[in-house]
Amino acid sequence: MVKSLDVPTEIQSGFYIELYSEKEIVLTGRVDVIELGESVLKLRYFEHRIEICGEKLFIAAYTPDGIRICGKIIKIEFS
Repeated sequence: MVKSLDVPTEIQSGFYIELYSEKEIVLTGRVDVIELGESVLKLRYFEHRIEICGEKLFIAAYTPDGIRICGKIIKIEFS
């Protein structure tokens, strides 16, 4: 799974991603929201960036332990 998503190896430890179809993604681990919009959501996990692109994106749940994002997820990028 990590290879198919092209996740940087440094981000793998203590961080989990659950993708449910194209409608929901759950990220488990401490993340900070950098930018929030209906078509893009940018997150920070330590020094790494995660960008989720889609349509009608919204944060359904956000706790110190993770975040749940819903909407039509088109693309996930890691840097």
